[in-house]
Amino acid sequence: MKYCVVITTAHPDYKRPYTSTYVRFYDNLEEAKSYIKQTKTEYYREFGVIDEDDVNEENIDDYDDRAYDIIYSDSYMDNEPFDGSIYDIQTGNNISLDDKYQK
Repeated sequence: MKYCVVITTAHPDYKRPYTSTYVRFYDNLEEAKSYIKQTKTEYYREFGVIDEDDVNEENIDDYDDRAYDIIYSDSYMDNEPFDGSIYDIQTGNNISLDDKYQK
């Protein structure tokens, strides 16, 4: 079984709000979960939700409420600041995933 990770991040701005979406495929569920935590940690550091030494990837989910308040302090968007989802996918013999997205 393979796993598809879809991450959507909000970038609120008064004039040009936008979202970024990242899609990756993994063979291992633990690697997929680790990618989400790593990406969330980097995103929260970028927006000043956490400092370099404040947090590790294991407790990053504890900062979700704080992130919402900080990221949307000046501007607002309808989506969550960070959304990471994992989907189980099955590939048959005739389907291959592009190596560029394979981890």
